[in-house]
Amino acid sequence: MYSRRLVIDTVRRMNDEGSTVFLTTHNIEEANELCTIISVINKGAIIATGSPEKLKKSFDKANYIEIAFEQPVTRELFALGGISRAETHGDKWRLYTDDPDQTVKYCAALAEREHLKILSIATSSPTLEEAFVQLTGGT
Repeated sequence: MYSRRLVIDTVRRMNDEGSTVFLTTHNIEEANELCTIISVINKGAIIATGSPEKLKKSFDKANYIEIAFEQPVTRELFALGGISRAETHGDKWRLYTDDPDQTVKYCAALAEREHLKILSIATSSPTLEEAFVQLTGGT
């Protein structure tokens, strides 16, 4: 475990100092944590290249944000802003949208206008492993 941590720390330090580091790994989460650009290789060929977030978002089927307010709110507040559906999930609202960026900005403006305190807000986030499986067909 110590040697793995030493390698990770060395890779980070080298990258912080401006070096380009090529890392080959089967550990998807390690690649997600360490890499700014990832190339996925399947059957000897590069099939996709991009940042971890870009690769993950390319396979995000359920675009939504989850938001919780300190005060109770009604579904009618979410009738605009590119939101196609609003559902409660526990104490949060799940807002389905084709444009999460626009919806987050809409919710921030809504909270300001209605004097609501946002307790939490998060966009849906597929994992890099889910994107890898989609890209490689599970192989």
